[in-house]
Amino acid sequence: MPIALIHLVQAKTRLPEGNLTHCKFGYFLFLMVGLYFPLNFTLLPTITPPFPQIAHCFAIVFLSYQKFLISSSYGILKLMLILLLFTNPLLYLMIAISILFAFTVHEYSHGQMAYFLGDPTAKYQGRLTLNPLAHFDPIFTTLIFIFGIGAGKPVPFNPHNLRNQKWGPALVALAGPGSNFLMALIIGLALRFLEIPNVSLITFFSVFVWLNIILGVFNSLPIPPLDGSHILFAILPPSLENLKVSLFQSGFFLIIIAIFFMFYVGFPFICRPLFTLITGMPLLF
Repeated sequence: MPIALIHLVQAKTRLPEGNLTHCKFGYFLFLMVGLYFPLNFTLLPTITPPFPQIAHCFAIVFLSYQKFLISSSYGILKLMLILLLFTNPLLYLMIAISILFAFTVHEYSHGQMAYFLGDPTAKYQGRLTLNPLAHFDPIFTTLIFIFGIGAGKPVPFNPHNLRNQKWGPALVALAGPGSNFLMALIIGLALRFLEIPNVSLITFFSVFVWLNIILGVFNSLPIPPLDGSHILFAILPPSLENLKVSLFQSGFFLIIIAIFFMFYVGFPFICRPLFTLITGMPLLF
């Protein structure tokens, strides 16, 4: 059966300006809706990537076990996640709720960690809340629910306000994917140890765990502007400052490498084993 993997990255990197840096962690709340749909959950018979919507924006569509279909205007219609609303509304609702909760907690965690470390920027901007509307980007979050690709509204913070100047930015960055792993662990253990008689609920929990694992793994990659890059920068010595700048400037191409990494390494050797390890069962879709 065909397996459709759709990925979009919206890379919008801002280097430090003056004394104030608004680091946009979670701009890669990179919704790789990398869901594996069985035949009864068919979403994409043919697919075509959407054209870029912003400077550093691209999509890669991979249809495994069959063929690449990267043409035809008809294909782009089949890519739209919202079409699932009309063919399988229950599954669409499961995906939408999972995405909404995942990116909300991800962005909130960035802001909460920054506030805990001494920076009130997120609080002043009303981002220390689990209200999804506070983390909703009018354009890119809407795209998530239409195409299954997009981003949450990034959380700004001032690194100069953090009590720990060396590790503070890394901890703020780590909070995002860390929250996704934590949610995947909690719900995954529920799947593993609790008897859930409702098949739909099992499917929903599985989708939720899978999406959060994907978000956690991808955002943890140590390349800018993903969250993992700030952990790398905290480890690198000051003498390698030029390397940091070079990595930022090459971020677009590194993201391409990261996506291929997810295709050939991340999904089969990290995400899938993590899903099975946490839930105690194979991936159902």
